[in-house]
Amino acid sequence: MAWQLRSEQLAYDYMLEKFQSVNDNAMIKKLKKYDRDTCAYEIKYLSSVRSEGMQKLGIGIMHKSRSMAQEVKKVLRFREYTWAEKLKFAAGSSFSVKSSLQDFVLNTDMVNFPIKLEIPIYVFHGIFDYQISYVIAKQFVQNTDAPLKGFYTFENSAHSPCFEEADKMCRIIREDVFLGKNDLADKGKGEECQ
Repeated sequence: MAWQLRSEQLAYDYMLEKFQSVNDNAMIKKLKKYDRDTCAYEIKYLSSVRSEGMQKLGIGIMHKSRSMAQEVKKVLRFREYTWAEKLKFAAGSSFSVKSSLQDFVLNTDMVNFPIKLEIPIYVFHGIFDYQISYVIAKQFVQNTDAPLKGFYTFENSAHSPCFEEADKMCRIIREDVFLGKNDLADKGKGEECQ
């Protein structure tokens, strides 16, 4: 969450453009009820219209899931979560929307005011993720000073590559993260993360 307000604006723009391209007038009307620049501050928008739009377009929690029930099943079946963590999953999601830290999180820009870390940074990101902008996440990693950086694009995922491309994620953890490398990180077009 390197600049969440900008991320929300990019998501709003993307959703509006996509729904206009397919003449989904119901979703266009729902989106236009909210001001693009301030809707991220409104719980009603975040918990309903944003979620519905992202789910319909496959740009929210998961790319190929079009129902919240499918997403909940994946969480419940995920062996790496304890039962207590599974039960707290929904509460955590709700907390993030209603938290008193929401304004701070929304307005903190860590892209244009880079961070210096003394530890390695690894970011796993689904290319279809508009909950946290892919573009902003990549800029954050490029602009962050760290002894080792790795940005990993998941081509078939939205916000949850751990569910959608688990084998790839496990390989990266085993072969890069555990060994202090970034050999599997994105490379090319002069955008290498070092």
